[in-house]
Amino acid sequence: MLTLKEIVRAINDKVEEVLPNIPIQSKNISDGYARPSLFIDLDNLTTSDYIGGKRERRLQVIIYFFPKDRTKTKMEILEVQEILEQAFSDQLMIKEGFAVYPFELNSVKVDGILQFSFEIYTLETKENDQESNADYMLELDVSIKGE
Repeated sequence: MLTLKEIVRAINDKVEEVLPNIPIQSKNISDGYARPSLFIDLDNLTTSDYIGGKRERRLQVIIYFFPKDRTKTKMEILEVQEILEQAFSDQLMIKEGFAVYPFELNSVKVDGILQFSFEIYTLETKENDQESNADYMLELDVSIKGE
């Protein structure tokens, strides 16, 4: 099963790849932060399990960008916004054999801080430990006796 940690790790790796000079903060925003920096958060997570061992998950990713200068933010925000749009407009490899396609890319500037968000949708088959170790029947012989 895909974990939320794997999703966050893949997003962090992608952000570090495209914005290597801007650190990602892991502490809570309310605790203060260095500038410039990024903060990545997950929101609006919904998970549904279905008959047949399927799991559907939908979540919103929000990347906050805190520009270096609080008063002159326009050009710095536009640069970072463009980079993030390009980085997340194609597939995002979560782990080998599992990629997602971010959608609903959205950018909002609030109080000089860029809030870049997108959604991720996953549908996967849940692994069952008992089934994964079981031997599957290759042949079945059936004898039907008539009445």
